Amino acid sequence: MDHFPDKQFYLPHHKKLALKNAEDLKKELNEINIKIKQKINSINQQADDKQYLIPLLNFETQVNAIERIISYFHNKIEKYDNEIIQIKDYFRDMDIDDVDYFLDQIQIYQEDINKCNRTIEKIKGKEQELNQIFPELSKIIEIFIKNIEQYELQITEKWISIKSKVFNNPEQKNIHDQLLDNIEIISEIYFDKKEFYNVIKESLNKVKFKQKGGQTTDQRIEEAFNVDDFNSYISLVRNEKLLTLEAASEEICLFEFLERNEYFNTNMDREIFKNFYKSHSIQKFCKVISKTRFQGKEIDSLSMGERGTLFLRLKLATAAFSIPFIFDQPEDDLDNDFIQNNLVPLFRKLKQYRQIIVVTHDANIVVNSNAEQVIIANNNNEVLSYISGGLEELYIRQKICDIL
Repeated sequence: MDHFPDKQFYLPHHKKLALKNAEDLKKELNEINIKIKQKINSINQQADDKQYLIPLLNFETQVNAIERIISYFHNKIEKYDNEIIQIKDYFRDMDIDDVDYFLDQIQIYQEDINKCNRTIEKIKGKEQELNQIFPELSKIIEIFIKNIEQYELQITEKWISIKSKVFNNPEQKNIHDQLLDNIEIISEIYFDKKEFYNVIKESLNKVKFKQKGGQTTDQRIEEAFNVDDFNSYISLVRNEKLLTLEAASEEICLFEFLERNEYFNTNMDREIFKNFYKSHSIQKFCKVISKTRFQGKEIDSLSMGERGTLFLRLKLATAAFSIPFIFDQPEDDLDNDFIQNNLVPLFRKLKQYRQIIVVTHDANIVVNSNAEQVIIANNNNEVLSYISGGLEELYIRQKICDIL
């Protein structure tokens, strides 16, 4: 084919079709012109005054243009025909007998090449669209990071404000500090790795990640995405090269991965794209949480008694001197040592500033806290009755001694 570098190796069917259409148009214009001219003449013959005559239509400009393009198509087709004759003569000189079949095959290949070129142009267009979309997506991610960092900061600042609360009364300040002693609350960005992969794997074609070499499908997906924490997730959605695929010789970015349709279930490439960038999807696996430590230990590491102590301290510290406090059976959640050595002295101090109501089976709490008002419940044959009074009342002290 090097002998004909600038030749088309198939007949210009589209040119012949255009030629036929141009010739048909010329014929139709001539026919229309004749019909309209006849009708105008017929009407004008009935007009007595020349000022009412209808002027005849003139298609000369259009007809001349059509004739020029017909001539152009004739010349192009004649040129193509001459080139085909030259090509056929060339192949015959090479002892190729079935030249027409050979040219038909060339035509097929040429059409395939044209299809490929059109596909390439479409891909370039898509790449251009993605290049335009990515800066906008980057803005979304940066806003998300900023919001999550601000929320993290708000939690920290709120805890600092609670700890540094100002009191005019030194004793109240001392009680407040005592309640929050050995308690620390920190904010943390929590990334749920398991939920992240649960969200995305429904969109993936698992055949591309089937079990292999002792690895499960889930393990191979995790190995491909390389997302283990919040920072690696941000690297992924920032389109940094992070993914590793068997079919790729090096790490690729998210957008390059999204172009590989074979890795997705039908029409699910868009869905996984949304899961990476839509806020409601992100919140399924990424959020800001507060973590509480008491005496240097996480809540999960605390005993039931320590958890009860932590809850009570936080509950009292947030409104230690303002609203009434009701505590139901502290002995169920707190050990006796803490009750007598910490809780009871605290109640004795706090009752000066707020009303404290304690429901308990432990009369020691009542006595040692120096309760102002004692209500004792009695159950006789499923009939409830109550008596009340202060610790200075003899019958109250007697009832307390009976309970003790």
